[in-house]
Amino acid sequence: MKVANLRDFFAFSISLFVCAAVFDGQKTPKPATQEQESFMLGRILGAVEDVGGGYTKEALGKLSSINKDLEKRRYALRTNWLCHRYYGEALLKDGKREDAIRLLEIAQREANALTETEQKETAELLKRAGAATQ
Repeated sequence: MKVANLRDFFAFSISLFVCAAVFDGQKTPKPATQEQESFMLGRILGAVEDVGGGYTKEALGKLSSINKDLEKRRYALRTNWLCHRYYGEALLKDGKREDAIRLLEIAQREANALTETEQKETAELLKRAGAATQ
């Protein structure tokens, strides 16, 4: 191979590698399997027990990790709502009002596609947080 062709080959390879890395970050996550969905619900319910039992610090650690993992797969809307709703409540109990409001607003948008019970529950938490509900 000539030097010019070799240089072009490497330039093309590098640009292809960079493009692949950029587009890799834009992939739509795969749907969660039933097993993954069940496992995630178990994790969320464990954190919910911590919130209800007054173990806010433990719940915050779990919910932070769960929230990051929710982005890796497409979980059911109710699963996402559960995490965001209780993460918001735990943050509110910990005095982190702004962060709580941000997560509860996400939960409210998710609840709009769920039942009236979820909508009302989330709206009440938002109200408690001092945010104007939409």
